[in-house]
Amino acid sequence: VGNYTVTAQLHGGANYEDRTLEANLQIRHALADLVFEDATFVYDGTAKQITVQNVPEGVTVTYQNNDKIAAGTYTVIAVVQGGNQYENTTLRATLKITKAAIENIQFEGQTFTYDGTAKYIFVSGSLPQGVTVEHSNNGKIEVGSYEVKATINGGNNYQSRELTAT
Repeated sequence: VGNYTVTAQLHGGANYEDRTLEANLQIRHALADLVFEDATFVYDGTAKQITVQNVPEGVTVTYQNNDKIAAGTYTVIAVVQGGNQYENTTLRATLKITKAAIENIQFEGQTFTYDGTAKYIFVSGSLPQGVTVEHSNNGKIEVGSYEVKATINGGNNYQSRELTAT
């Protein structure tokens, strides 16, 4: 890469004058065939990142706003230092982490025999960290059939949902 002066010396022989010609030769930085694509992941508690592909030897890449764990949409910036042969450039791509479904929980109806005390049903199973449950229409005493709602707030990383049981 650079600007060069090229000299050509022409020898005219017996019939022509000798001449010296000069020209400028310019070699520019190449554009690397880089690939930096958007990516979507499902939250699983581990860091997610996207990287530039097809990086030639001698080219370095540094990232800003990469290595994310929480669900969300992030703009990742890749700063490419082209070295001696390639152009410097800045690339952008979207890293998206979607909320995960809450697995392995149950909310089942139950039958109780009247004894004058309040009866409750609850969500069972293992709730992920940050997930909360609010039960409504629970704690009934009188004989009857009641629909209880469990409202599951998934927080930042899990999908919220509602469950009902009798």
